[in-house]
Amino acid sequence: MKAIEEIERWFETEIYYEGVQLYQKYGTNDYLKKFFNDGTERHRRALLSTELKELLEQLQLEAQQKAEARPSELQLLLREAGSLMDERTALKERARQLIERKLDTPQELGEIVLEIMQRITPRLDEIFGLRDFYEANGYLPETAALAVQSISDLYTRRNTLRTYLSRTAVKGSAKRQLWLNELFAIEQKLKGLKDAISNE
Repeated sequence: MKAIEEIERWFETEIYYEGVQLYQKYGTNDYLKKFFNDGTERHRRALLSTELKELLEQLQLEAQQKAEARPSELQLLLREAGSLMDERTALKERARQLIERKLDTPQELGEIVLEIMQRITPRLDEIFGLRDFYEANGYLPETAALAVQSISDLYTRRNTLRTYLSRTAVKGSAKRQLWLNELFAIEQKLKGLKDAISNE
């Protein structure tokens, strides 16, 4: 998260006016925003440091909770992305060494470039694209496809049950009652889904 990185970097230097800018950008207390802007640094530095530390802790906690709430599939993908980035770093380091040593290894350099450009970078783009999609929408694209399929399945089952019921003349039979109960449950689910969609 950009805010976390910026605030962590600030604690390396603790330049007052930069801290004020960070609090203006990420802080939530309007009184303190004005307070830090007015007056001298000497009287406000300790409070600014305390407030930024609390803000950093809050942002880190939110980021951790957000990460833990991600679906396990996305967590696995992000672990894969971490491994791919490590691999890419190692390959870049190997390429740098080859170039610095002026070794005549164009084939190996070409293989490194191809490995990064054709395998690692596209896969990272795919994973981070899925992460960004999840962050924006709250679900992964495959999950959306499954949801659409399940709605379709509900309609199909509802229509099947209606057909069964229209062909079953004996009222009060156990099977008919089960179908009626299932039909009622399906119609309630569909109604809930329609309401949810119309409220978006």
